[in-house]
Amino acid sequence: SAREILGLIRIMDRAAAAAPAAQTPVLVLQGEKDELVAPADVAAVTATLTAPVRTILYPEGWHLLFRDRQKARVWTDVRDWILETAP
Repeated sequence: SAREILGLIRIMDRAAAAAPAAQTPVLVLQGEKDELVAPADVAAVTATLTAPVRTILYPEGWHLLFRDRQKARVWTDVRDWILETAP
């Protein structure tokens, strides 16, 4: 519904506005074939971060990376990042 879409847009706007305040390491996962969230938009928000950022792009990835054909690779990347950044 229009109300749900508007709600999602508001959530995304709030997340983008809050991004510069992040103080912990951030992992950004982006499917380059994502048709819902443009890689350029993700890059713009990521550029505002002052916390350490690691961005991983998946050339064959779509929006739902954890359900995509390469989900095993995504989970491995998340695990590796946690192990690398955990105190």
